[in-house]
Amino acid sequence: MIRLVKDHNTNLTTWIGGDPMNEEEVEEFLNRTQPPLLGVIATIDRTGYPNALPVWYRYDRGCIRIWTDIGRAWPNDIVRNPKVSFSVQETEPPFAAVLVKGRGRIETSSQHHWEEVRKITARYIDEGEIDAYIASWSMLNAMCVVIPEQIRSWSRGY
Repeated sequence: MIRLVKDHNTNLTTWIGGDPMNEEEVEEFLNRTQPPLLGVIATIDRTGYPNALPVWYRYDRGCIRIWTDIGRAWPNDIVRNPKVSFSVQETEPPFAAVLVKGRGRIETSSQHHWEEVRKITARYIDEGEIDAYIASWSMLNAMCVVIPEQIRSWSRGY
């Protein structure tokens, strides 16, 4: 049985059921780098259908950041409709997962953009390769920021 719990200190609603993770475990899971996990962001496209795709991300201070380009379809989906879902899941036992519903926004002029890009990239590739990798994708000039409104998690998916 799943029940909703409202945290009265924030506007965040968390589903509780199965083997839920506590807040510290959710943060640790989302920030895991050995091995790093891909996120999946889902938007609503212009025809009204879900659009889900794997992304590199970083979770920090209660928000999810994804490096992208405003010319791609999914950031424009967020401009039209900021409601998104985001998930991170293991592909091997114990199949832990975190699922987020929230609102996204696209930033194109943050003064800390490239600093954040570096932090995201550092989660996925070796330190010595980061600068060359970022330089090869320098046209990606936007950042998607997802603010969670609801989080569901489990530490064991079976």
